[in-house]
Amino acid sequence: MAVQISDVNAMFPQIKLKVNEKITELQAFPDHAVRLVKKGTPKATNPKGAREILKIGENTEIGAIGEGGTYPPGGGRRAVEMLIGYVPLSISGKVTGDRIAAAKDAIGAGGMIGGLMMDDYKSLRKQEDINFCLGDGLFRRGTVLSFSVSTNTTVTFESAAGAYYIVVGQFYFIHHPTTFALHGGGTAFQCLSKTKTTAVFAGDMTVATTIAAGDYLVPRASGGASPESAVNRACRGFSYFAAASGDYYGVDKDNISEARGLRLNAGGDMISHPLMEQTNSLYSFRWGSAPVMSSQTDFTSPTQIEGYKLNGYPLRRVDGPSYKNYDGAIERVTDGNRMQVIDPFFADTVWYRVMMEYVSQYVFIEEGTWDLDGLEARAPQDTGGIVDALLYIIRKKNQFADINPGSLIEIFGLGTSGLVTKTT
Repeated sequence: MAVQISDVNAMFPQIKLKVNEKITELQAFPDHAVRLVKKGTPKATNPKGAREILKIGENTEIGAIGEGGTYPPGGGRRAVEMLIGYVPLSISGKVTGDRIAAAKDAIGAGGMIGGLMMDDYKSLRKQEDINFCLGDGLFRRGTVLSFSVSTNTTVTFESAAGAYYIVVGQFYFIHHPTTFALHGGGTAFQCLSKTKTTAVFAGDMTVATTIAAGDYLVPRASGGASPESAVNRACRGFSYFAAASGDYYGVDKDNISEARGLRLNAGGDMISHPLMEQTNSLYSFRWGSAPVMSSQTDFTSPTQIEGYKLNGYPLRRVDGPSYKNYDGAIERVTDGNRMQVIDPFFADTVWYRVMMEYVSQYVFIEEGTWDLDGLEARAPQDTGGIVDALLYIIRKKNQFADINPGSLIEIFGLGTSGLVTKTT
């Protein structure tokens, strides 16, 4: 849901907002790829998770009996059950008492406070979209390549994404990449500044169990005396759906081939028409028929769209035999008229081809302000009293899944030579 004017009015009844409703709706929808999944009717879940059936074998009771023979006994179908849970996501905002008291008129103060809420909704949805595009459920925002310590710690990140997902001012925990053990003394470190491939964090990350190459940086999930990390609390996405091994919502992909996606290794080659045709062949061999192109949607980063346009450059347009006018722009590229979704938060080396009819959002708690105490906002407690401010919390609990992962195609290992990437 988008934030409504009534939401802000409920929080601050002395301030009546007079702003354009449609503008605020648009401001609250910054998500890209994940928004398309949300367009369908969400499926409900509960604390024990939603259950979906995955067919893993057709009826095997088939044969050719002799005259007067006995037909097969039946019951040859096989299926397994996926258990789809949910993950939490929240953002907290605070408005000081002086800011509220300084309201001179409805539009001035109300618009400002409403703008803060809109911006928080935007930030929340941006982080959800990042999690969906990365898809691994880890909530990681950078992978350490190297580091150096002076007063503060400068981290150089692996070149695939660099510091693209790091936010200046945010606090991050350091985790081992496989055990997820806390490094850096178990402290959350605030980012002070960043470049495309490096970031500076306040303090010494080598204390106690030191930061190490390969570690993940994960945002702080909560405050208080014992702040928590958001590690392993991210929604899943296409990279998880298409994986060829490991767990899939309780199903073992290593032993159940029907749970594996169709993966094509480009081996560093640029995106091309032959690679696209190979995905059609992969699908045909798996399902016995060619894909219905209008049923598939392509998801990728701006990097690969730029690369795909290279295939059309020989067809650039000139105006008549005089060649006085030249139009070098390629306005639209498609493959079989498939819909394309371009999202900068996808990895720069992947291209997903998805049957969207199988992809759904599973909702436990819909997006909105936390109001279990009957309030849209409340004055937070501090030692010995309350803070002169109003605190509001926007939260949601949901998950995403593909109930037929074998129909999802991932081209990975695509080349990026000469193209703009996250670290260009």
